[in-house]
Amino acid sequence: MSYNRFIQSFKKIPKDLFRLNTSTTVRLPNGASMRPNSVTQQNLVQSFKGSTVYVYSVHAGTELPDDLILVHEFGDHYSLQASREMTVEELNAKITDFLNSKGECLTKEEWQQRYPQATE
Repeated sequence: MSYNRFIQSFKKIPKDLFRLNTSTTVRLPNGASMRPNSVTQQNLVQSFKGSTVYVYSVHAGTELPDDLILVHEFGDHYSLQASREMTVEELNAKITDFLNSKGECLTKEEWQQRYPQATE
């Protein structure tokens, strides 16, 4: 496996990725962090506190809309970002729509049952 220290970007989800969220609406300052089913993702889900926890699952091969891009920033960290200039409110709405229409929303408990251990 080769090591690439440069950022990569994708218009299609390269592997199953997951987004941890406290509601079914995204309200973030600059994009949405996503990770594969790694040890880090397992630890984040396990330790996440709150009365409402959702984990969005987006499968490999899912195409992104024209105004979103997935950036592989480092290690197991990916970020869903705007591919064109837009307001933070627009970006949050685009990400929310994408996750709710192309992803699967699981509760913390459902995710832990389906993904009991890291696969990466």
